[in-house]
Amino acid sequence: MNRVKDKNDSKLKRNYFTIVILIITVLMGIFIVKNIYFDASFNAFLSEDSETMNALEQIAMNFGDATTMMLLIDLNTEDIPGSLSQVHDVITDIRGLSFVNGVDSIFEAQKFKGYTLQAPFIQTGPYVVEENGAFKLDMSILDDAFYVGSLISEDGSTLAITIRITADYNMDNIKLVSSLLEAINSNTNLSYHLVGENMVNYELFASIQNFTFIYPPIIIFAVFGIFMIKFRNLYLSFLTLVPPMISSVWILFLLLVFGRNINVLTVLIPSFLIIIGSAYGMHFLSRFLEHDYEGSKKTELIRETSQEERTPVFFSALTTMAGFFSYVFLNMQAFRDMGLFIAVGIFFCALFTMTLIPSLLSFSNRTHQHFQKHKKYRLIIPKWLSIGFTIFTIAGILAAPFLISHIPLEINSYSYFKQNSSLMQGVRHLEEKFGWVSNFYLMAEQKDSDTFTPTPEEVNQMVEIEKRLKDIGVVSKTLSLFGLAESMNISPNLLFAFIRTSEEGREYAKTFYSENAIRYMLFANGNDSGTAQTLVDEINQILDDYPQLSERFDFYTAGIPLVWLELSAAVVENQIQSLVLSFALIFLLLVIIFRKLRTSLFSVIPIGLTIMFNFVFMGLLKIPLEIPTVIISGMLMGLVIDYAIHFMYWYKKTGTISEAYSMTASPIIFNGVSLMACFVVLLTSPLMLYVNLSILMILGIGVGVLTTLAFLPRIIEGLLKKGK
Repeated sequence: MNRVKDKNDSKLKRNYFTIVILIITVLMGIFIVKNIYFDASFNAFLSEDSETMNALEQIAMNFGDATTMMLLIDLNTEDIPGSLSQVHDVITDIRGLSFVNGVDSIFEAQKFKGYTLQAPFIQTGPYVVEENGAFKLDMSILDDAFYVGSLISEDGSTLAITIRITADYNMDNIKLVSSLLEAINSNTNLSYHLVGENMVNYELFASIQNFTFIYPPIIIFAVFGIFMIKFRNLYLSFLTLVPPMISSVWILFLLLVFGRNINVLTVLIPSFLIIIGSAYGMHFLSRFLEHDYEGSKKTELIRETSQEERTPVFFSALTTMAGFFSYVFLNMQAFRDMGLFIAVGIFFCALFTMTLIPSLLSFSNRTHQHFQKHKKYRLIIPKWLSIGFTIFTIAGILAAPFLISHIPLEINSYSYFKQNSSLMQGVRHLEEKFGWVSNFYLMAEQKDSDTFTPTPEEVNQMVEIEKRLKDIGVVSKTLSLFGLAESMNISPNLLFAFIRTSEEGREYAKTFYSENAIRYMLFANGNDSGTAQTLVDEINQILDDYPQLSERFDFYTAGIPLVWLELSAAVVENQIQSLVLSFALIFLLLVIIFRKLRTSLFSVIPIGLTIMFNFVFMGLLKIPLEIPTVIISGMLMGLVIDYAIHFMYWYKKTGTISEAYSMTASPIIFNGVSLMACFVVLLTSPLMLYVNLSILMILGIGVGVLTTLAFLPRIIEGLLKKGK
């Protein structure tokens, strides 16, 4: 009697716990909706002592602008005056925006008109003049090499307007780009494109929002559909999703409470938790259905299933957590955030699986009919599949060194987008019309003075530097004060005098000149980290030939591609560190779990082969090693080790390969199929970074399932026969 009473009390407490968890989750969800925010910038991936960011800050301090955007406008060649009038109105409105530090366009382009007898001794005039209310363009600008390729295309059909964003603006990218688009659309009907890092962040922001609000429900539906095929029961299929959905809400709540941002990495956390966490409920319910319902009460079956699955579920969760927790030790804040919060989220998934699912399972009074109809079936690995996959594995091992060496390491923000995106259309238009896709700055800042006062000899050396900068293979064009002087056919020293002695001169040259610094603008034909590496190496070699200049001036090279160069180096370093840490943590846990070295070594075979094939596929498909793809190894380790643990756990318990296979094959296959189905959903993403991630995860999970079920049993059997 007391035993029955204790069981009822235990069940009542468990139900109370479930109700409390659900109420807390609802309150957290309300908090998330009211306080959620996003960050599409790259700041989360750089350390605080980043040399690249320091160089950008130094240039921003001297010139007041942090980043630039390019507005490309195609002129109506049949109505040039009307087109120029529209462009002028656009520029006027853009200048009035609070975050705009300056605008460079053909309306500011000047030509040399002659010398004067008084300082500043030179006279200039505009290429665009207004006559009788209409704008007229002096087509001789197409013979001016300084402006062709920077402000106007070689054929004169497209204008490039450089919008310099002020360094200390507080407006987010959504409002910034929206304000620009409003200023453009309200003043012109001409065809145009916006290109630049702010536009990249704007597009990324929209994608991050989609991944937060749109893709998790789609993934939930995909998982639900797969589990409906397996369980053929709405309630059971729904139960598998309850723990990861609740865990996702809890983790988003913790992210916001601890002041962490939702960026291109952390936005994936809810989707990953749903994909990974649903497996625990699936294993629990699969084991529950394996029991003979006849003559047993549901409560006893739930308790027995809980006792059986407690160990493999929590062991699987711990090893998966280890795969992600290794990112906590890396030097990128975004990786640390993702690793920590996914690890905690996976623990929540396991905890809620072993508490909420038994409670919710006991609420149903009708599912017994389904249990009684459930048919047990034994899966046997086809011999042809085992042999075929073994041959495939050997071929992959032999090809690995060659293919892995061909993994692209060059990364850039434009590669995140599909070729048919509006941003990439603008980039291609920029390259077609102007011959470049990114810009850099080289700034020379005087050390011993608040004003920039180079000697004539130093000016000559700076002129030589620009000539050598033009010869760098990745540089399509350069702009500077010295190029401006050459365009006006005057000496650089006379131009400096013009700048120092007149407000007109300072306004004319403010893009390149500040009180104690000048800067060169370098236009490159690439936007990737490889282009940036070539450029910075060449610049350093050039500056090494002018040691006397380095004594009086500090030189800073900056540009957004240099940020991606720094990220590229950090990504490779983090990939190596995360692989070593993940593997070490997982192997240590396996030794603790199985208490046998041989069993632990068998268990890591699937993850070792899966990770190897992940890099093989990257080399084969030319998928670069970048921020999103660097997390795949840890994810695959965490997912595939679950399969190995379940298989080895039941092999150790039953003592035979066939029994272990029969107990685990069905849930492993269905889990693998459901995971791949979820990542198929991500193939529809407008961003290539998520598409590449999805492709590698689909292939990696497929290899992990086959390695566990088709290769691992064959290896064990072979070694056992050899041992005998």
